[in-house]
Amino acid sequence: MLSRCLRGGIRLILTLFVGTTAFAASAPVTVLLDFEQPGSSSALPALTAELHRLLSRADIQVDIQVKNSFAEHAEFKDVVLVKMKGRCSMESLSVAALSGERGPLAMTYSVDGNVLPFADVNCDRVRTSVQRASGRANAAQHQAEYGIALARVMAHELYHILAKSSTHTRAGITKQALSSTELTERNFDFSLRALESFHRAEATAAKP
Repeated sequence: MLSRCLRGGIRLILTLFVGTTAFAASAPVTVLLDFEQPGSSSALPALTAELHRLLSRADIQVDIQVKNSFAEHAEFKDVVLVKMKGRCSMESLSVAALSGERGPLAMTYSVDGNVLPFADVNCDRVRTSVQRASGRANAAQHQAEYGIALARVMAHELYHILAKSSTHTRAGITKQALSSTELTERNFDFSLRALESFHRAEATAAKP
């Protein structure tokens, strides 16, 4: 885990993260996607399907919304805001976008040790990782793989937020590091240990 302190006591946790926000057990969690660049939603169908698949194994319902597509005064009970940074698409890549930028795929935030329900996903770095596994030719044909990879990076962060766990597992989505192949291969899931952590957090939230 990499971290660095920012002003105001805010700690930026890179890559993998712990959660403390109390979410109601069994209530749907709204995952609000805020795309930094327009035209970045082409991978959204695959992202949505994979995130539903993963979290359903933990008996968690998610309602995935795009920030600029809902009513101005819409209200949500339990919300995690995910900032989708960069261009979240495999299409129309510039030479600069193919440069293989290194760094964390995602990050989350805490204040005085308390985790906030916010996360950033670096779409450009996730795309580079997908390209290591699928190649750079016919990039538009790999939109589904890219959406799956984005969902898995996001699911990792949601595990720390919703399961309230700072630890990583030895297998599955919640390992400390995921390979390019693991981001896109079939049937890659949460480990049993991670699922147990989800269920413990749900049981705690259900207590009066």
